[in-house]
Amino acid sequence: MPFAFCALLFDFFGAAHHREDVLVKPTDFKSFPHTTLTAHNPHSNADETYSGVPLDQFLARVGAPLGKELHGIALASYLVATGSDGYQVVFSLSEVDPSFHPGTVIVANSMNGQPLDAKSGPYKLVVSEDKRPARCVRNLTTLELRSVH
Repeated sequence: MPFAFCALLFDFFGAAHHREDVLVKPTDFKSFPHTTLTAHNPHSNADETYSGVPLDQFLARVGAPLGKELHGIALASYLVATGSDGYQVVFSLSEVDPSFHPGTVIVANSMNGQPLDAKSGPYKLVVSEDKRPARCVRNLTTLELRSVH
């Protein structure tokens, strides 16, 4: 099952310059660099090891400003992640840029070496540095890059 990445990108003066909608299919997902992260789940009181694609890899694919390009008005950019149940969370763009933030945000497709189950997957947004897993999104369907300007 694919998920959608929608991006409305802004230049440094706040004018929209293009919109790119990317449908990430399972074969596309496999082609991205993967990483693992371990997060503690307080609900089960257990550590869980997830494997997936760092979120900044998808952002780079749509030309989002990252690294040295993330400054000024671009810092008003944010991501909205949506699950199949309508659950939504927000991240500032700097929270998912490794040059700004020590944490890792991934789109996971496996946990503890097994594909995600029907309750959590096929894709789950997982955050390494949050103290609670409230911004983890099960059954991720859409990521949208937006700006407050």
